[in-house]
Amino acid sequence: MALSTVRRAAFVTLDLQPLICSFMDDGQRDALVSRVNKTMAQARAHNVPIAHVRVAFQPGHPEIHESHPIMGPAKQGNVLVDGTPEAALLPELDRDASEPVFTKVRVNAFTTTGLASWVSAHQTTELVMCGVATGLVVLKTAVHAIDQDLEVTVLSDLCVDADQARHDACMDAVF
Repeated sequence: MALSTVRRAAFVTLDLQPLICSFMDDGQRDALVSRVNKTMAQARAHNVPIAHVRVAFQPGHPEIHESHPIMGPAKQGNVLVDGTPEAALLPELDRDASEPVFTKVRVNAFTTTGLASWVSAHQTTELVMCGVATGLVVLKTAVHAIDQDLEVTVLSDLCVDADQARHDACMDAVF
């Protein structure tokens, strides 16, 4: 009997939320969502499991210190409160009800969610990801996945960053 390596991919969307995507104009956001929806349809057609990750806090933001360099402004501005429209996934996203949504309170999608357990439960060996922002959540989540011995594929046309130079640097030098 020959041994073979079976690759099992999973697809994860990161921080596709109204407030996170608010730096994009409507056309850019609509185009991104259209590409993500097409990719999810292809993943479903190939029985690739899909999960979504978003950032949201309890009222008062007890999970984060106001001096946190990335998440602190959310506390200071009292935004991304769980249950508000700005903290939900983009309504245009064609999420199937069977696809889990993990809520995080840090930049990395693994550190404060059940994403690692979900990846393990699906015996995932390759994590395919997209999201906003390339140089923040995508970068930190990809590096964490690599440290967990997962193959990582970042879909460049499904990632956006408010800082185009940071996006380009990540896509050119890291992914």
